[in-house]
Amino acid sequence: MNERALFIQTLVALVPSHSERDLVKQFSSQLSDSYKKHQDAITKLIQPLHVTLPSSLSMEDQNSAKRLSHLYGRAFDHAFLQVISRSFVANDYRKIESLQKKGSTADVKNLAGSALQIGQEMQKKARDLVRY
Repeated sequence: MNERALFIQTLVALVPSHSERDLVKQFSSQLSDSYKKHQDAITKLIQPLHVTLPSSLSMEDQNSAKRLSHLYGRAFDHAFLQVISRSFVANDYRKIESLQKKGSTADVKNLAGSALQIGQEMQKKARDLVRY
């Protein structure tokens, strides 16, 4: 989840300077807030365990972010929303659903449920905005 959140936050950081639509800017702000809260909860949960989370993007995500960084206006808005609407694939959802069901603690299960909800809501909103 952390790698996906890191990727989303990287893309969201581009929106203020690359987007022309207020709806996309508002959506990215909501997206950022949701992922930030979720990441804070994950950090709080794993901090006592001395676990480190990935802190850099995969090469694929770096390339996607770089492609988007060269777009502006409507082209950026469309590409940004397309990426967000496809940011989770079925395999990601299956892994998170499995964690939600088989998580070792109630906190882990709740975080997994929260991750599913955030992912599904944001993908739906992104798909709706692409059509707008």
